[in-house]
Amino acid sequence: MDYMGSTSTAQYTRMGRQAQPGKHLPSIGTFDYRQSSAPPYSGLLTRSLSLPWRPSTFYRSARIETAQPLNASTAQPFSSSNYLNNVDSVKVPPIFPSARQALYTRYTPKDWFNAQQTNYIASDKIRSAAERLRSDAIRLAREKDEQSFKNNAESSKRIGERINDIEYWKNELDKAKDKIKRKIDDVEAKRREVERQLAETEKPLRIAQENLYEREKRQGIDLVHDGVERELIREIDTIKLNQQKLRQMLERLNTQNALNRAALHELEVDAQDKFRARVLDSAAHNIKTTSRGINFYHGIEGVDNTVSVPESWARHTEENIRRTLSEISQSDELLNQSNQQMATSNNDMWSQWNHVNVSLENRVQEEQIAKNKIQAHLEKV
Repeated sequence: MDYMGSTSTAQYTRMGRQAQPGKHLPSIGTFDYRQSSAPPYSGLLTRSLSLPWRPSTFYRSARIETAQPLNASTAQPFSSSNYLNNVDSVKVPPIFPSARQALYTRYTPKDWFNAQQTNYIASDKIRSAAERLRSDAIRLAREKDEQSFKNNAESSKRIGERINDIEYWKNELDKAKDKIKRKIDDVEAKRREVERQLAETEKPLRIAQENLYEREKRQGIDLVHDGVERELIREIDTIKLNQQKLRQMLERLNTQNALNRAALHELEVDAQDKFRARVLDSAAHNIKTTSRGINFYHGIEGVDNTVSVPESWARHTEENIRRTLSEISQSDELLNQSNQQMATSNNDMWSQWNHVNVSLENRVQEEQIAKNKIQAHLEKV
């Protein structure tokens, strides 16, 4: 049995039977396969290729008689000499596959009906799945839109609260700045007063030292260490002591003002940061979906350049304000001490100056009395 060819559903072989001369291939239109001259059942069955549910006995070996030469490139008239036995050594492909397919019925009406029903059911399933997918997509879009709206409202609310917090702390910083500025001015004014009083103590000191120097010009027994000399020395010591205290107070005032300016600098930096944060948050709070220049930056939510949390942020501002208030309190205390020191210095120097004057008056009277007595004795002599 020689292999002749195959179609999509069957294979064709040649049984080796000689073709009857003079027999031609019947016309397709008038061919009755029920009365065909096919060889009887030989026991050799063909194999169905793609339709296992069909009986393979229907597709038996077929004998093909060709009326045309197989090697001809153009159609030629039928000839009685063109038989298949002349090309036994060639595996001939099917000559008329379309005709063969038309000759044999491969499907029943029930098969056709079932195939149509299968297509309808598949179409219904596909449409149902597409409709479910469409409904799910619409529902998901609505859910995401509602969630986005809620998130937007929540973000706007939180940004608004943040702006209020920034405004509150910025106002507190501004108040603290005004207070510390006034206190810096007060300390600076007091520092100038202390400097002026310190400069004013130089003249009494020179006068007292000049008095001691002049008293050294006394002659003989008059170079006595009397009360005037003791009071003058005490006055010089008092003036020098008060000068030292005033210089210390001046140094403390300068140090306090440096601390006040440092606190003011921290407040200004913090207030500037608050202003910048308020501008940025206000711009973010006013952004809408219709705003221009809105871009999506993938993964921006994973970027965290923050250096603090709201608690530490508020604590930082509180510490700056608390430090400022502490410096203001220390400045007030230092101003009070400065006033007391200046008053004490004035009182001490004034009191000692009076003591020197009293001693001088008493000494002048004693010397006048002594002079009068000496003059009287001189007249007697």
